[in-house]
Amino acid sequence: MTDDLVATARQLAQSGRLPEAAVCYERILAGDPRNAEALGTVARLRHAQWNLDGAIEAFRQLVTVQPLNPAAWHDLGSALFDRGMADESVAAIRVAVRLRPDLAQLHMSLACALISLGQFEEGWRELEWRLAVPEWGLSRGFAQPQWNGSNIHGRSLLIHNEGGMGDAIQFVRYVPLLEKYGAELILECPQELIRLFSQIPGIEQIIARGTSLPGFDFHVPSITIPGIVGTTLQTVPADVPYLHAPQPCIEFFRNRIPWGGSLKVGLVWAGNVKPQDPRSHLLSEFAPLGDIGNVKFYSLQKGPESAQKRPENLPLIDFSSDLNDLADTAGLISLLDLVISVDTSVAHLAGATGKTVWTLVPCRCDPRWLVNRADSPWYPTMRLFRQETPGDWDGVVRKVGQALEAFVAEGK
Repeated sequence: MTDDLVATARQLAQSGRLPEAAVCYERILAGDPRNAEALGTVARLRHAQWNLDGAIEAFRQLVTVQPLNPAAWHDLGSALFDRGMADESVAAIRVAVRLRPDLAQLHMSLACALISLGQFEEGWRELEWRLAVPEWGLSRGFAQPQWNGSNIHGRSLLIHNEGGMGDAIQFVRYVPLLEKYGAELILECPQELIRLFSQIPGIEQIIARGTSLPGFDFHVPSITIPGIVGTTLQTVPADVPYLHAPQPCIEFFRNRIPWGGSLKVGLVWAGNVKPQDPRSHLLSEFAPLGDIGNVKFYSLQKGPESAQKRPENLPLIDFSSDLNDLADTAGLISLLDLVISVDTSVAHLAGATGKTVWTLVPCRCDPRWLVNRADSPWYPTMRLFRQETPGDWDGVVRKVGQALEAFVAEGK
């Protein structure tokens, strides 16, 4: 009987009929509570449905049945983390790492958990395993050595960014700090950041990513630098602004934006949209903000999502056609009172330029935002609004609306 149920459950799962497969696996567990296949499948399905207590229960049973299964320990750690049990999560993932110390993905999960907890010293070390995951393609394969903090006085150092523009903005703060090492600093970054980053002191050359590189002696990914210089939660270099809008970009928008009167709020509702990207909203979800008086909203949205239909009660002043790169965006932001953004490069840009910014982050958010915090050690002017249930942005927008009403009342 059990064999027949297992065969049926597998067939249902393979055909994408997951709810029906889950029912079969639950029936298997009723008769055979130590069936590892059923426990693992049920646990993962419960986790996907955000039934965290049920997922944790099943994963705990699974690791008693298969105590040497690193994937089971890892998945238990993931469910524990989503449940807010971060310390227990780290302990579970450590077991997985001990069982498979050669598996880079496990080290990466440990790094993310540690960084989320503010345990930066070990977190940065574990984060280096990201370069050992071939399918991620993060290692550039340079013949020159990667800098590890050694003496590079009089040599040239290429600083490159492997992530998106948000990462580039967050970690470019370290470039001026590297001047003391006495190296010639060469910065590679996305084309959209060239004008903005060209104003950073200490850079000898700045190169657009994807173009030919000059000669250099050493290289370092920008995300590796915090570990080299020993950044802890208490020593994050967070003096803002460390980026400044070029004056011509400010002047371009100055006469287009009225002074005084209504509060001027920039709005970003979507990042680089990917299938099931948990960070992005629909613009319609921000509609309740349009009912708040004495506020004018300015679209900072770029890309295909900028074409979303505008809610009738949320008129947007739209200069998106004039935002050719992030220097232009910085110029517009400098003239606003507040930026409200999902977790995307504009949130980083607002924080790096010292603008008041409210960032909306999903349940499974990037480790950089830590856990159980409404502020960010990286950006002193940033406030975080956290989602409590996957896909539920209504509650987040309600909190943003309440905060915006208070912001208006205070005349800020």
